[in-house]
Amino acid sequence: FHAPHLPVVAGADDQALYPGTDLYERNYFGCISALDREVGRIRANLREWGVAEDTMVWFCSDNGPEGKAGSAPGSAAILRGRKRDLYEGGIRVPGILECPRRVEAGSVTSFAAFTSDYLPTIVDFLGLTYPDDRPIDGISLRSVIEEGASVRPAPMGFLYRSRAAWTEQRFKLYRDKPGQDWQLYDLAEDPSEKNDLADR
Repeated sequence: FHAPHLPVVAGADDQALYPGTDLYERNYFGCISALDREVGRIRANLREWGVAEDTMVWFCSDNGPEGKAGSAPGSAAILRGRKRDLYEGGIRVPGILECPRRVEAGSVTSFAAFTSDYLPTIVDFLGLTYPDDRPIDGISLRSVIEEGASVRPAPMGFLYRSRAAWTEQRFKLYRDKPGQDWQLYDLAEDPSEKNDLADR
């Protein structure tokens, strides 16, 4: 799904669900309502076709909220930064996996993962092999799904323009541009990334 990515344009029926808001908000919230309805339609079809129990449905955002805080919908809550930042507000988003035969409804984990983990996870569950020895950025999440693993065995790297971040289970290295000093954050104790620990 593209929604509610810019440009946000909702249909008239979905806009009408949000009277008393400005046009931008009606379109933004209307897009989210349309998205919700269509995800529901996909899930209903999977049940109708008898494959819902074994189908993995993954849902997450690709990044934090667009625009400046206070002038655009969406919130990163206590997290620092927004879209285009490699601080947690730009990259940490909720993720949902529905696969009833493998995931108990209501299960929650704080395991750090990213969309690069989807392919290795699906390949692992299907018992497939890769066609060659190309590098794979992600890891299989099978141990999280089946055994409730809580420690990520491999770090996650992020690049955006000149910015770089390297995150593992607890600590995160960050810098805005090459040649600049690295910042270090303890995400377990400081998810808002207020206390740079690099000098320690």
